[in-house]
Amino acid sequence: DTLFWGASIDGTEFYGASDDTGASIGWQAETFDLTNVYFIGDLRGEDEVWIGFAFESDASITVGEGAYIDDIVLRKQTGGLAAAKPQSPACSTDATAARRCAVMQFGQRSAPREK
Repeated sequence: DTLFWGASIDGTEFYGASDDTGASIGWQAETFDLTNVYFIGDLRGEDEVWIGFAFESDASITVGEGAYIDDIVLRKQTGGLAAAKPQSPACSTDATAARRCAVMQFGQRSAPREK
């Protein structure tokens, strides 16, 4: 089982991290730094930013209910812009790591809603 969390500037291609350990012993706190997103870098100053979560499972694990996500907090930080590309991602590019950098493509983005 894998839980992916990521960010996008186009609503289709999401970049971030995934955890594919398949099990946990309870709630786990995660921080996703939008100033240092894998591949797309610093998202401050972007007109629109999407946050996405995806859970993927197969028949290898038959107990449990999957992933839960709760108490999401988004904080706005003002100030100067950092470098466009991250220097050290908060995840590993090693395919054997439990938490690794990931890219996920969701369906076509819908038109922006009227404000």
